[in-house]
Amino acid sequence: CQSTGNCMLEFIFIMPEYRRNGIFTNFIQNLKKEEDEIWIDTDKPEMIRGLNKLGFKCNGKCQNNRELSFSWKK
Repeated sequence: CQSTGNCMLEFIFIMPEYRRNGIFTNFIQNLKKEEDEIWIDTDKPEMIRGLNKLGFKCNGKCQNNRELSFSWKK
């Protein structure tokens, strides 16, 4: 992400031994302080659950017809 107020995350990976420790939640909460809008596309159930908990809105399927598009706006 660059300081444009908008951010599209294309890839997020947390090593298995570090998962379920709040790393992703902290990352998104800090990103929300800096950005006006965040976009994330995913087909991973654990990501979908996390994005829903963090207040992201599902916008339907992406153009690839495989992933769902999620957004958050201030």
